[in-house]
Amino acid sequence: MDDGPDVPNIDAWDAKLHGTDGPDNNEISINYVLSGIQSKRKNVDIDDIFAYKVALEPMDLNEDHEPTSIYECTQRSDWIKWKEVINMELNSLKKRGVFGPIIRTPYDVKPVGYKWVFVRKINEHGEVVKYKAWLVAQGFSQR
Repeated sequence: MDDGPDVPNIDAWDAKLHGTDGPDNNEISINYVLSGIQSKRKNVDIDDIFAYKVALEPMDLNEDHEPTSIYECTQRSDWIKWKEVINMELNSLKKRGVFGPIIRTPYDVKPVGYKWVFVRKINEHGEVVKYKAWLVAQGFSQR
């Protein structure tokens, strides 16, 4: 098949740009630039001190972390605030009719688990301005 003088042969372009002998190459090229101009990615310099501090940040033992269970909430000095938001969440779920009557589950049915999520909203001065609690279905157990 003759493409004519003005139509370039794509296989020839591919061989010229990527150093292949022809269309028999089984590798997939990530950079398909038919103009012949390829741009290089800029090298990223990583500041070792910054990276070290970011890596240590989750391990900061002095930081007051969010509780992960109701038991942890009861052991904290701000238990009264957590108790208020837990009761607000339970009342909200009851008001919306989330919980039905308690029944015995059939043998072949596995009930969905749950977990509590606790969050404190902190302002720009580092002061706690709001406590929040959610009762959520445990992930990946729903169908």
